[in-house]
Amino acid sequence: MQYKRNSAMKGFCLFLCLIFLIDIVDCFIHMSNSRCYVLRTANAESLLASAKGRDYGGSPASYKLKNDFRTFLNQCTFQSFLFLLYQMRDVQTVKWVEEFIQPTIVWRIAELAADPNNYVSGEFVEPDEEDQQHLTSNLLRYHGLGAINMTLFPTWEDFFLELLTKEKEVWTISSTKAHIPEYELEINPASLCSRMISVREQIAREWVKDLDEIACMSRMYIESYWDKQRKLDDGSGPSEGAVKIGNLLFLEWDPNEENDYTPSPLRKGNFDLLSLLTTQEAVHRLINNNNVDDYWDTSDGGAAAEAMSNLFLEKFYTDREESHFSGAQRYSRSDDFLNELLATPPSKVHVDVDDEGPYLIDPLMFADLILKKREEVALEWKEVARASPDEHFGIRKEMLNILIGAS
Repeated sequence: MQYKRNSAMKGFCLFLCLIFLIDIVDCFIHMSNSRCYVLRTANAESLLASAKGRDYGGSPASYKLKNDFRTFLNQCTFQSFLFLLYQMRDVQTVKWVEEFIQPTIVWRIAELAADPNNYVSGEFVEPDEEDQQHLTSNLLRYHGLGAINMTLFPTWEDFFLELLTKEKEVWTISSTKAHIPEYELEINPASLCSRMISVREQIAREWVKDLDEIACMSRMYIESYWDKQRKLDDGSGPSEGAVKIGNLLFLEWDPNEENDYTPSPLRKGNFDLLSLLTTQEAVHRLINNNNVDDYWDTSDGGAAAEAMSNLFLEKFYTDREESHFSGAQRYSRSDDFLNELLATPPSKVHVDVDDEGPYLIDPLMFADLILKKREEVALEWKEVARASPDEHFGIRKEMLNILIGAS
């Protein structure tokens, strides 16, 4: 009797497995006919509702960076320059420069309550320096994207051109401590411009190599992901399958570097933000893409699936835009974004549009597309960074005229 019961149970399990296999085969047959892929979301109903009301041949979305690449290079230049000023205890010039920049930084309550060491790219106030707390630079404490005010400075060169129009200022510095005499401090905007341009050129030179490294990391990412999964399966790896790429020791010092420059002071933080910016730009370009044939074969009537795919990627990104790309961030947020995408389990979605579907939800494919696009972005921006010294010619000419005329 027990044997018959076990046989019946086995037969029932086999029947369920057969139904499951037929369902998967049916999904792949439809997928091979349309050759379109869709990803799963946490709220599939809202995605389907959006897809049913969308014109599949309509205009694409339009996402763009808050600060473009050249403006972001300005941000890293200002942060590194302010860090160097503070190392020389020139806190008055730090204050003057930051007031001129007027960075657009919004601190969230959670960030203010958290340990600031999780967010800073150049925190410089020591715990025992309570008398200097009021001079802390918000821009130096900030580790994130989009800090430059594009209303004040619509293009990257506007900041430097505006700075050159400022007159010299002389400040009288007094101290409450009797042993420190009163002295005068001259703030010469043309001189500050010259020094910041030099810092900008050094960071641009570093980014030629760093962007090449980001492109290389993008090529290796999926391979590293599968290697992690194999180690998880056989028990030889860590319990967590998150991907972390690259040995970043070269950011501190590279003995093979053939120049006389030491690394810029905030290079590690700059590299982390550069990786985040290239990832965001890659996602923007995929969402904004208007030529669906670049990524999807819609010749067999897969326009609905293509639109569903774009809607998923758009929703997946917008759900994480504030937490991963806006405001002050922890390190490795680009890896966090990609790992969350890779951790999305595969499934399928039925689309009730012209009897199309079901379609396979494939997060790995989207991660691969983002990484390939990120490699393309990194190599493109590498050439922009390489050309930065040539782009400074007009500013240097104007700056030289001012400095010579003042002498």
